[in-house]
Amino acid sequence: VDIASAVDVSLLRLIRMVKLLRLSRMAKMLRAVPELVIILKAIKFAARSVSIFFALWVMIVYVFAVIFRQALDGTPLATRYFNSVPEAMNSLLLDGIFPDYGPIVKDMNA
Repeated sequence: VDIASAVDVSLLRLIRMVKLLRLSRMAKMLRAVPELVIILKAIKFAARSVSIFFALWVMIVYVFAVIFRQALDGTPLATRYFNSVPEAMNSLLLDGIFPDYGPIVKDMNA
């Protein structure tokens, strides 16, 4: 039992050393190419902006899905496109925003 735990500990130490080696290589590369740091920071800020935009987009689609679901309840249009809120969001996204790709996605879903 002691030998097995010693092997496990030495394996963990080896893995930790490999991770530190990789990290030190990355630090050397970032010090050698400071432009890379600027690009990585720009990517981080851009990713934040894009994610906020997509979150806002999903909220707007959700609000309109709820509105259409409630307003069109009992109509043939509601049974076709707005049967539930997730289905309404799907219809708004695929048929409203991505009309060229809607049939492709619906065929893949079927």
